[in-house]
Amino acid sequence: MRNHRTGYFVAALSIASMAAPLAGSAPSANAAGVNALVNTTSAAAPSATMTARTYRAPGVKPAAGASVPAFTRTISSLGKTYSYSIVGKDPFVHQANPATVVQNPIIPVRLNFTDQNVFFDPTLTTPGCGPGTAISQILSSPLYSNTTLHGKSQQWMEDFQRTQWFQQTMKPGAINPGYSTRVNPVVKAKVSVNLTGFPVVSAPCGKVGLVEIGAWDNYLTNTLLPQLRAQGLTVQQFPMFVFLNVVMYQGNTSNCCILGYHNSISAPGGRQTYGVSMYDVSRKFSGVSDISVYTHELGEWMDDPFVNNGTPAWGHLGQVSGCQANLENGDPLSGTVHSINKGGFTFHPQELAFFSWFYRESPSTGINGWYSSNGKFKTDAGGVCGASSRTVSVSWSAAEAARLKTMGNALGPIGPAQVQKKSTYIVSYILGFASSTPTPVTMPPPGSAVTYTDVWTSDELPVLDRVKQKYALSDANAERFATKLIDYLLALGGH
Repeated sequence: MRNHRTGYFVAALSIASMAAPLAGSAPSANAAGVNALVNTTSAAAPSATMTARTYRAPGVKPAAGASVPAFTRTISSLGKTYSYSIVGKDPFVHQANPATVVQNPIIPVRLNFTDQNVFFDPTLTTPGCGPGTAISQILSSPLYSNTTLHGKSQQWMEDFQRTQWFQQTMKPGAINPGYSTRVNPVVKAKVSVNLTGFPVVSAPCGKVGLVEIGAWDNYLTNTLLPQLRAQGLTVQQFPMFVFLNVVMYQGNTSNCCILGYHNSISAPGGRQTYGVSMYDVSRKFSGVSDISVYTHELGEWMDDPFVNNGTPAWGHLGQVSGCQANLENGDPLSGTVHSINKGGFTFHPQELAFFSWFYRESPSTGINGWYSSNGKFKTDAGGVCGASSRTVSVSWSAAEAARLKTMGNALGPIGPAQVQKKSTYIVSYILGFASSTPTPVTMPPPGSAVTYTDVWTSDELPVLDRVKQKYALSDANAERFATKLIDYLLALGGH
């Protein structure tokens, strides 16, 4: 199967009562106005749980005007240079008109599981499971309906981009105070697809359907997108296909569950970006509700529209159990949501990671110095995920450097670099007896007379990270803070 999408994954959906699924499929014609997907290849019976899998492949950065409006820049991080493209105008350069609006066709998809006499239709109500329809709720949510956020009436992702680039857009004296990136939703005619051979499982509220992602995406790209282009879709627009309570698996149901994804493909005139999202009222998945998946995909499309923004590797949090190296701002915070009341309903948009988190910028360009939209991340992603060691360089003034030598005599004798590291070990040990709740500390700018460098092996990194995470500091500032604290204690003791 083509390895090209990025998406929202969850694990551990019980399928003990599921009929044996079929994998592989081909689109076929059906009654007028109704599309069909039919499974054609048998597969082994599914396991008792569904486990998330992640995948992506290189994309292409199109020429200006050949896709959704985006700016492209480069950034150096942890010794490498990365190129990235983000939807909207460049916030780092003064813009005479800093506003961007992207047309966003919304395509409701009714999925008919014909052999089980079950259908899922996002344009119909779900009595007892949630108010309204999936489409009406999405449109009335903060994602599209203006909501007062940080003192401004705006859309959710509009606010995200402004707070992500706080230094450039919201800070007093910012160069682009009117910065805005909005999406304009236009609901298109519903698409009805008949499915044969795909499973349906029970849920706390109603049922959940499953469809193989390769079969679905093949049909979307080869049939549905060409149909939409014939009706006026352009590469400058971002179409979003909406499911109700239907998830995807890859190949067979042991590789489940994918709740949404976004992608970029070659199309007449340039690159077509598009997304697929489940609206959930099934209550089947922990940390998933109403617009959380939609937020995830809309946010990731905006920060990584062509699915090729590389970053230093990060991982072991959110939906990522290993290491990942891309600017997918929803993945590290999958399952972490905001709660916001609008029109008498509490929506749950997902928290998203800021640009500075991925590229290890210190300080963050984000609001409050945060590294995510609701402040769960107070520090950046840290060293390169999977690296066997981490090098930390700490700069000091001449007076501080002299004091480090005095400390070395008291703690060793050891050299200044070892003083930094030993101080961090001592503070980390003490923190082992304290609450792990972050207590952010603001460090003054470092000196510039001398720099000492030390190396932390993979076995030692938890020591450094405990100090770093407790005080919401970078690697270098964590060592500076620990060293200054031990210096203070040594001074009290007469050293």
